[in-house]
Amino acid sequence: MGDMILENLDSSVKRYSLFDPGSPFIYVPESDFNSFAEIVNKGFATRYNNGSDICHKNTGNCYFTAACSDLILSRDLEGRDFDFSLVLDTANSTTDVSRNAQSAQRYSEIYYNLSIPTSHLLIPGSEMRDLDSKCFLPFFKSKDDGDTWVVGRIIFELYYFIFDMTRASSEQADLDSSERVLKIGISVPKGGIIEIEEEEEVSPPPEIKDPEDEEKAPVEGPQ
Repeated sequence: MGDMILENLDSSVKRYSLFDPGSPFIYVPESDFNSFAEIVNKGFATRYNNGSDICHKNTGNCYFTAACSDLILSRDLEGRDFDFSLVLDTANSTTDVSRNAQSAQRYSEIYYNLSIPTSHLLIPGSEMRDLDSKCFLPFFKSKDDGDTWVVGRIIFELYYFIFDMTRASSEQADLDSSERVLKIGISVPKGGIIEIEEEEEVSPPPEIKDPEDEEKAPVEGPQ
């Protein structure tokens, strides 16, 4: 997040991403959330939250004690972003949350970087049934302390996803049904990056008349 790297996770445990359009935000396993909270508090609390913790391990949420508009203004003045990057290990279908966008570029053939800009990370308190004098981050402690980060609609607003509902591909044909996985495809970010050329309008071909039909056509005029 920003220039802070989430690198103090238990490297012996693989992380997985569950992309769930039915969930609004990002839900982090408890142990990972605690590590995330320490890094966010260390990197941003003094500068943007008067030294108070931003992420709270007991309540499992993160917020600034300032309006989002004020926070954006101070961020603009200091030139620092809070962009969050989730880096997917496409070779093994696992999530590597220890790398940031810069390191992901070096591994572009293996890793795919999903980036959430600051504008999508700052949520007014009123949208969380709270006061607008608070500005929330979309990270919450999950009820399950497992190995899966649940990534909700916040990412679907930025990328196109394709869900492959094929029952079993050739490489999964020999697997038990419980071991088969649903494949997804992720596009480039939304926002007009892909340019689609308009096809030239093609005129329909001229109608070809059958000579036999012309012979059968009634003759006009007096009989």
